[in-house]
Amino acid sequence: MLLMACSGAAMALGLGDIRVLSKPGQPLVAEIPVISNEPGELDNARVALASATTFARVGLERPQGLVSSLQFQFAQDARGRAVIRVTSNQPVDQPAINFLIEVEWSQGRLVREYAALVDAPNTAAAIAEPAIDAPRAGASNTIAREPAAAPAVERADRNAGAAAAAAPPRAAATASAATQTGDALPAVRSGQTLSEIAAGLARSSGHSLDQTMLALLRTNPDAFVNGNINRLKQGAVLRTPQEDALAQVNAAEAAVMVREQAAQWRQARSAIPQPADAGAAAATPAPASVASAAAATGARLEIAPAVASQTNTAGATSGTSAEGEGEMAANQQLQQAKEDIATRDAELQDLRSRVADLEKLKQQQQALIAMKDTDLAAAQKRLADAPQAAPQGGGFPLWLIGALVLIVAAVVAWLAARRRKPSPLPPLPRRQFDFAPPIAAVDTAEQQD
Repeated sequence: MLLMACSGAAMALGLGDIRVLSKPGQPLVAEIPVISNEPGELDNARVALASATTFARVGLERPQGLVSSLQFQFAQDARGRAVIRVTSNQPVDQPAINFLIEVEWSQGRLVREYAALVDAPNTAAAIAEPAIDAPRAGASNTIAREPAAAPAVERADRNAGAAAAAAPPRAAATASAATQTGDALPAVRSGQTLSEIAAGLARSSGHSLDQTMLALLRTNPDAFVNGNINRLKQGAVLRTPQEDALAQVNAAEAAVMVREQAAQWRQARSAIPQPADAGAAAATPAPASVASAAAATGARLEIAPAVASQTNTAGATSGTSAEGEGEMAANQQLQQAKEDIATRDAELQDLRSRVADLEKLKQQQQALIAMKDTDLAAAQKRLADAPQAAPQGGGFPLWLIGALVLIVAAVVAWLAARRRKPSPLPPLPRRQFDFAPPIAAVDTAEQQD
């Protein structure tokens, strides 16, 4: 089945069906067409294998072995169209590879599941388009007990003939493709039922249709939803049961099991009135009593074909068969819808986680901005206070200047007053000196000369 989960703008890009180019035993080479409406949409796109968390959310096993080593890259095919090329370094030795691919681009994210059928080219020729057939009488749900061995042989022949007439050409092609027990059958297509697949195998193996269907169920338990033969998964690759597995299935047990699973499937369906034969329903015993009676008498239980002359019964059975096929398709659509919902839930969970991370980052940024604003405001305040503090720290206070001026003025006044104050001591007498030279002394000197 294919899963696709898109975000709000994911409708601009899509992925087509995968096409496998390699053969079994070779490294995987496959291409997935890319559907894009915008030319430059793939410039920044990224493609890779989905994470293990996405695998777990969708309900798939985590990638291991070959799947975990798959490589994805954008490329162009021979016609120049955009594709996603899927490659592996190891040879592929299994018929199918299931993986989840994840594509992210600027406008959204897409997750899709693919099933690469490596052996599909070998069986593609046996797959034919479904033919539109006229409504035919299906198998009745009546369980008949055979009174003798001879009638049982005749009834078995009639059942084989009816199964051969009811099997479509696809069932014959399926049987021819699986020539040996244990071979892989082509992938289950939309609307294909287990009875169509088991009809050809029942003819080739010689076992009843119920035995073959039950053996297919036991051989391929993962191909059925809740282990019910009426809920075959689309795209599943079935393997034919071994001969010993067919031999271990008892015909009576298989008939009872088929009837029980059909009843369980009908109970799971929506409440829609179904046409039924009241006489056949009244004559049908409980499964436990049928099994005990069959074990006690050794009688063989089988699904008897509808009688052509019983127009009402045939019409009711045909209508039930048609509705059953419709319900099978509806169940498959429901299963795919559930898987889509699971994928979208995983996508929403991832988006919620991203939103929470973004909210946390936003809060951290806001706190950082608030801190920066506080620091900036403090710096601006310091710058505003700096010019006022500079004059106060570098000059003298006015009162100090005034005091100095007063002191200087007082000193000057004191000095001036002191100069004008008279001295209490009397003035000193002046001496009279006669500077006239002595005449006698001068004359004596002249005489000596």
